[in-house]
Amino acid sequence: MAKAKENVVQDQQEEERQELKVNIKDADDIVCEKCEGNYFVPAFIIKRISPLMSPTGQGMFAPVQLFQCGECKHINEEFLNY
Repeated sequence: MAKAKENVVQDQQEEERQELKVNIKDADDIVCEKCEGNYFVPAFIIKRISPLMSPTGQGMFAPVQLFQCGECKHINEEFLNY
């Protein structure tokens, strides 16, 4: 049993050491669907969770972060698929 636990710990440590090598220069730029601007700022949608769905049994608010265009304030459709 201890040997199996040791193997799990070793596997987790190996996964942590493996790094994903991504060259950010190769990534695609996202532009605003409305004005084609390429600078975005964080924005939030606030969702209301009913007491029936809440883990505490009390109503609550849940902020969902997304991004809006820094020039025209538009929010791309792909950012709304949360």
